[in-house]
This record gives sequence, C-alpha cells and structure tokens, in this order.
Amino acid sequence: MGDTISLGFLVKDGKDFLLLAYRNIAKIADEIVIVIENNDSGIDNALEIASYDDRVKVLLMNDCMNDKGANFLIKNCTKDWIIFLNGCDVLSDTYYLIRDYIDNYSDLYDAFSINKNVCYCFLNRHGF
Repeated sequence: MGDTISLGFLVKDGKDFLLLAYRNIAKIADEIVIVIENNDSGIDNALEIASYDDRVKVLLMNDCMNDKGANFLIKNCTKDWIIFLNGCDVLSDTYYLIRDYIDNYSDLYDAFSINKNVCYCFLNRHGF
C-alpha cells in the first residue's frame, strides 16, 4: 500500500444510509471523518460506527452541507488523500479501484472518475 486515505462523509438525514455507505467503502480508508448535522437522525449510527472502529472521528456541525462543511471536513482529515462522499453514497463494487488508483496513478491527477456514471473528488493533501 502506498499513500494513506482519509474518507470524509458529510451527513444530513443519515439514518437510513450512513451504515451502508460506511460498510461499502471503509475497507480502503486509513481514517474516516464523519461531519454530521447537529440533531440529525443519523447521529446514533455515526456514534455506533465510532464505537467499534477506532479510525472514525464523529464531528457535529450546524448546517454542514455546504462549503463551510467541506472546509471543516478537510481541516479534520489528516491522511495523504481525502475522498469526499455524502452519507448516502454507496459505491457498489468499484471501491477497490480507488485504492488501486491512489497506489498506482496518484502522481498524475487529483481527480478520478471510476466510470462514466460516477465521479468523486479526490484531493491530494500535498496540494494544500
């Protein structure tokens, strides 16, 4: 394995999907930062994840689904790469391509499209 990965979730109304999204991609992350709306229905799920996975940090914020929430998330991620996802994003079986990309091609680009239908943003911390 090469560079390390922070997986960052911005969550609002995350009760129904946060656990599924976490289980789907957590395998490739070295750190998981969940920024969740204060008083959100998914707080219990986020705290449950943090209780059994020491890679997880749960941070509460009012009105996190905007640029302030994204900037707050970036400040709290400490690994080489940051992957942004919403708390309801599920990547089916393509998550392993992210790890392969970062290990083999990360010097080429700071953004990568898994396929023509899915594009997520990957930020290299060294660019800040």
